[in-house]
Amino acid sequence: MAEKDINELIAKSLAGELNPQEHSQLEEWINTDPKNEDVFNEFHQLRGRGSIYVRSNTTLNNAFDDPSLNPKEQFHSPKNRMRTISIFWKVAAVVAFVAISVFVLRHSASKSEQGRSSSLTSASRSISTQSGQKKQVILPDNTMVWLNSSSQITYSETINTGSSRRIQLKGEAYFNVKRDPGRPFIVSTEHLSITALGTAFNVNAYHLNDKGKVVLEEGKVLVELIDTEKNLNRLTLLPGESALAEINSKGVQKFREDEIIDFKWKEGILSFKRATVKEVVETLERWYGVSIDLTGPFVNDWKYTAEFDNENLENVLHAMSYSQDFTFTIKKKKVFITF
Repeated sequence: MAEKDINELIAKSLAGELNPQEHSQLEEWINTDPKNEDVFNEFHQLRGRGSIYVRSNTTLNNAFDDPSLNPKEQFHSPKNRMRTISIFWKVAAVVAFVAISVFVLRHSASKSEQGRSSSLTSASRSISTQSGQKKQVILPDNTMVWLNSSSQITYSETINTGSSRRIQLKGEAYFNVKRDPGRPFIVSTEHLSITALGTAFNVNAYHLNDKGKVVLEEGKVLVELIDTEKNLNRLTLLPGESALAEINSKGVQKFREDEIIDFKWKEGILSFKRATVKEVVETLERWYGVSIDLTGPFVNDWKYTAEFDNENLENVLHAMSYSQDFTFTIKKKKVFITF
């Protein structure tokens, strides 16, 4: 790989702007030679110390021919040889630092103009789950995220370097946020914005729902309803409190529940609390990756409460049918319920 390409990849790595393909290219270059890894590591260490001065027109290639940067020591003994190699590669790291500093500064300057924008303007990464699937991921800032079924998070690849950490969420996710007082963690859904510093909370914002719900387990968060001018559009949650956003009425209400079930899905526990038929069906479809057809007269105003610990769909429907008086048939990914 050409020197120019390597310089650019290292610079993007420093700025946190590598896309997956570039990340693979840089890893391949590092793994081809232990010396490459030494240069890469030394470069980041030197960058962290921030006390380097080398002529700005020096490049990786001509550094090795510059007497002022590459001492002409003789290899009379293994000790001298190792000392020379160490100096050689440390110098290379210093030169790499200078060679790409302009690139990094240029990118940093362009990003500063976007610092207060709520949109993800740089290269972004998305992580999603299908129906019937759940996933746990660790973000670059070491925040842990649990994604529920049919959900997606999107974040900038510079999340670990910006003035704030912004996530876009579709569906449901639980966040255990890595504390960083200088860089708030902001989760945006279609209608809600949740701001935290270091905390643990659950956000339910499935697209089909006319409600959005935030439940706080630890810390403190600010919940705001987006695109509303009403006074009841912002509130602060403390541990054990929940916020329910009524999308149609454009208001947010705070309340405290005796028993919080919103975190249990992370452990494979399917929970219902005063759920309607619509809520039960949508939850079962996402949880098990099926589609459900209802036939016959039924009461829509269910208030179904139950909990199932890692049970299969058939067992759940059997238990549910006793109290709700229906029969069912499962054919692969289709479920037929008759009242």
